[in-house]
Amino acid sequence: MSVRQQHSAPAFLVANSGRDRIWLGGLLSGLLHAAIAVSLLGLATGLLAPPRPVTAAIPVELALPEPVPVETARDDAPARPSEQPKRSEPASTPAPANTAAARLAAVKPPAPTPTPAPAATPILAMQRSAPVPYLDKAMRAGDAMTAHAVRQADPRLEREDALLRQETALMTPATERSALRYRAAAAQGYAFARYNLARVMAAGRGTPRDIDGAAAEFRAAAEQGYLPAMLRLAELHLAGEGVVRDKVAAASWYYLAAALDSEAGRRGRALVATRLDARQRDAARDRAVALRAAMPPLDPATRQRHEKDFINAAASGDIELVRRLLAEGVDANTVDQLGRTGLINAAWRGHTDIVELLAGAGVDIDATDDNGRTGLMWSAINGHYATLRRLLAYDAYVDPVDGEGLTPLMRAAWNGHTGVVRALLAHDADPRRRDHAGKTALDRARSQDEQEIIQLLLQANAG
Repeated sequence: MSVRQQHSAPAFLVANSGRDRIWLGGLLSGLLHAAIAVSLLGLATGLLAPPRPVTAAIPVELALPEPVPVETARDDAPARPSEQPKRSEPASTPAPANTAAARLAAVKPPAPTPTPAPAATPILAMQRSAPVPYLDKAMRAGDAMTAHAVRQADPRLEREDALLRQETALMTPATERSALRYRAAAAQGYAFARYNLARVMAAGRGTPRDIDGAAAEFRAAAEQGYLPAMLRLAELHLAGEGVVRDKVAAASWYYLAAALDSEAGRRGRALVATRLDARQRDAARDRAVALRAAMPPLDPATRQRHEKDFINAAASGDIELVRRLLAEGVDANTVDQLGRTGLINAAWRGHTDIVELLAGAGVDIDATDDNGRTGLMWSAINGHYATLRRLLAYDAYVDPVDGEGLTPLMRAAWNGHTGVVRALLAHDADPRRRDHAGKTALDRARSQDEQEIIQLLLQANAG
């Protein structure tokens, strides 16, 4: 072999070897790309599914608690179990039978057992602590809540009943004379006297208890436009005392009181209306409209102005204006911003003639102001002997207690009104009572060195 041949052979071999490597590399690269493409295609079409989590295959045992009854707002509503959180897996994939979710789904709530209706709250039973001492029947919970809200808006109702809860006998010669006074004044057509008569008839104070007759008197006063009588009559309809238990009738009186600018009426209307359907509410409004049309044509603004004039006239001693307003039908039991009636203001100022006129017209002489003081107490505080004697002649309660726990006797002894102390003791005022500070009338007299009063009280205590 020549030298040329010797050089050309290795070159040829090298050239062939390079082409082989290039071809092999291209083949491998193509296969790799094909594999990647196949893999991507498989992922896209779901041929290569990702492995499931290992924990999905492990059974989990849970101790299921006993079903707990669920409190409901309505007595007749069945209890419902609380909702469980939903699984995040697709709805088409059934949950394994041994999972906690499957077992929870299989637990059915117990069949609801009949629940007896709760007993009516005896909020208005005839007890000293009850808001309305003269009602025998207990109200349903919603009706009792309504009566309570009405009384919060018109504290006068509660003050009027306070004497009935005091430790005094309901049937005495004094209470019997008061009932006769109310009856005589009611016969003259005074709406407030009818109202006062109805209260003592309902309570059996000074007259045999007659709830039916009381309801009739309340209605007669209400039909004369007397607001407190409307509120009382609505309560009787809620309780079913003296009248049928009828929420629509109660609502009609609350509607009417609200139309006459009574806040208590507005509260009663709002609360009763929530327990009526649309038809019943329409019926209550229609009744209220008919009742208003039959009443005297006195608008709320005029009524309020007359009541204010009456209070001022009683305080100033203008007996002619007091007499005229009474003839026009003013509410003689109305109160001022301190809870004082016309009679209380007259007694406070010593206007005995006005006290005489109002007592004869059938006003409540034992009404109290916001501090629990009656007309008798104010006459004792200020030493108005003639006025106090007139009130005692009309059987005013001799031992009312004010907000500090003091009685008229304590007030008179403290202020040195000897004649007043003597008159109160003559009408069986209790000298042994103690006020909230633990002091008696004798202690109060000694604190002011009232020697004559001290001797009167020592004799009374000895007796």
